[in-house]
Amino acid sequence: MNEEEINLVNKTVELWNDFIKLPELYKNDRQYVQYHIDAIQAIIMQRQTARNMPILFKMPDSVSVAENEE
Repeated sequence: MNEEEINLVNKTVELWNDFIKLPELYKNDRQYVQYHIDAIQAIIMQRQTARNMPILFKMPDSVSVAENEE
């Protein structure tokens, strides 16, 4: 992953750590937040796979694989 992607994943970790410090308001709040943070992290992390294995992922026409290589 590139530096920007690592920073974004780290922000989701910070979000989770800050969220669990809040008092629980609804029974499933933590599960919902955890689910969505997992989804956000998966989206961010799949970017590296798309760059490394472009044959498996259709890249947008406006983005070339070469400019996304690390």
